[in-house]
Amino acid sequence: MKFKQLVAIGIITSIMLACKTPLTVQRIEQHNFSISDSIPEKQEISDLIRPYKIELDQKMNQILAYNPITLDKNGADFTLGIFVTDLMLKEVNDRYRKIHPGERVDAVLMNTGGLRRTFTPGDLTVRSIYELMPFENEVVVVTLTADKFEEMVRFLQKSDRNHPIAGFSFNKNQEVLNILINGKPLDPNKTYRVVTNDYLQKGGDDMDFFKNAVNTEYFDLKIRDLFIESLQQIDTIKINKNPRYILN
Repeated sequence: MKFKQLVAIGIITSIMLACKTPLTVQRIEQHNFSISDSIPEKQEISDLIRPYKIELDQKMNQILAYNPITLDKNGADFTLGIFVTDLMLKEVNDRYRKIHPGERVDAVLMNTGGLRRTFTPGDLTVRSIYELMPFENEVVVVTLTADKFEEMVRFLQKSDRNHPIAGFSFNKNQEVLNILINGKPLDPNKTYRVVTNDYLQKGGDDMDFFKNAVNTEYFDLKIRDLFIESLQQIDTIKINKNPRYILN
């Protein structure tokens, strides 16, 4: 059939469909189909996706850095939290100074529930970072007054979960918080910049102290991508075990 004939048929079909009386839904039927390993594999589909799977596996299995210790969630200052928040503090500060010369980010607060796996010693791959951070959370820098910063610390003190932090420390078990930020006492006349994710910045996990901040800066950067880019520049990760939650 010639090209002009095909075009004509297409035009006629479109006109016929456009002139049809609009249809209305008479009923909706629901059928549940169980999905399990018992369903036979469709070879043609497997053949279709195989090249893409091979390429994806190569990217996901790329080694980023070596981790020499166990990164877990045991204890107040757990090693996984230290790894995550210290890396974020350094990397976000490097980017922040390029935007605001002479300025710095003071602290980091992340949520324990956002970290979805632990690690034994060994290579860290792109896949393992996706498993650690499966969500699409992005980097946010929130500027807090000293009062709001103390409210944040009070929240952490009362919480039954030790959320990962960096850049500051405080007394977990005493009424006097003794907040130290970059080794200096909290100054009631200063503001402080805190790195977090967009989920917490919007009040997730009941962290309402981030609302009504002095300033909020969005980086349009996924935290997972920040980690992948950073770890590509590191041979072996190191953990700074200086306490953040002072328990005595």
